Amino acid sequence: MKELEITREHEMKHHIQSLLKKTSPNNKDVLQVISLMGLDGKNQRDAPVGELNMFQELPERTNRARNIMIFNVEGSNFNKVKDRASHDKSQILELLTKLDVEPVDFRVYRIGRTSLPRPVKVIFNNPSLPAEILRKKFKLIPSGVKIKNDLTQFQRIQMKEVYAELKRRKENGEEGLIVRYRNNAPVIMKEIPPRPHSSVETKND
Repeated sequence: MKELEITREHEMKHHIQSLLKKTSPNNKDVLQVISLMGLDGKNQRDAPVGELNMFQELPERTNRARNIMIFNVEGSNFNKVKDRASHDKSQILELLTKLDVEPVDFRVYRIGRTSLPRPVKVIFNNPSLPAEILRKKFKLIPSGVKIKNDLTQFQRIQMKEVYAELKRRKENGEEGLIVRYRNNAPVIMKEIPPRPHSSVETKND
């Protein structure tokens, strides 16, 4: 009976893997879910995603790929929701201009609790814009405004776990550790120091 269950599980995982690759064979999110579920033949790591809800994870990531989260954008004191939304949209439009991003159609929402200021979710019609904005977000560092991906619940849990592990390893004395993305997943790795410039002395005869 146990061997039969193992065989069925193997067949199911193989079927799921085939479906995922046919749907989007080169998508980094698909490859990450395949890896997390142990469908790539490697050891499966503990992860807050399973076979039953992974099909919810992938479309959710696709939907959120059009969004960005912007932090530290001051709100307004308008009483009407419409006026507050209009103010937020003008603020975001100003930020996009600073990033040299062409004005486009987008929607804005304040989310979260009543922290001040609440984060702003920006939803674009053009799915390529978030990636462009994230590449240029460093330009806003002096202003204190931060721009991040709109993560799924699984991705937020994953990120929290990675930074907890980073903190633990640093407290244990490891140095030069940073978080980088590989296949759309955060991983801890050693920071590669810049190569020193070699100076060549020239002699005049």
